[in-house]
Amino acid sequence: MPRGARHPPELRARVVAAVLTGRPLTRVAAEHHLDKGLVSRWVAAAAGLQPDATRQRARADDELAELLLGLIYAHLEALHQVLHAASRQDWLHRQDARGLARLFATEADTLIRLLAGLRPLREDEPLGFSSRAAGERP
Repeated sequence: MPRGARHPPELRARVVAAVLTGRPLTRVAAEHHLDKGLVSRWVAAAAGLQPDATRQRARADDELAELLLGLIYAHLEALHQVLHAASRQDWLHRQDARGLARLFATEADTLIRLLAGLRPLREDEPLGFSSRAAGERP
């Protein structure tokens, strides 16, 4: 078949079944006049595996999620410490009210902005960070 042409689902099923039963992928591809890469992608999709680029994107999303959650945790901890310190009368009386307000406002604002990037995914949305979380408007 010419490049880019749609292959019948029956052919795809036959090819995938042949490879999954243990026949060499290159031989199955040659017998059906198909590209090895195409057959490999069909087999990976049938086995529930992701292509390398998708796996790398998922790994990058996971790393970004870890960093984001770490930042959120750090800012929550900082807010907790500020509030804890502000509850001590001896410390509070020694502080400049304007500086304390700026510190609290900065921590709270940063935390709110980080949390704004998180939202539930719609059912039709792929896993990972959404474009909205990256700063785009809905």
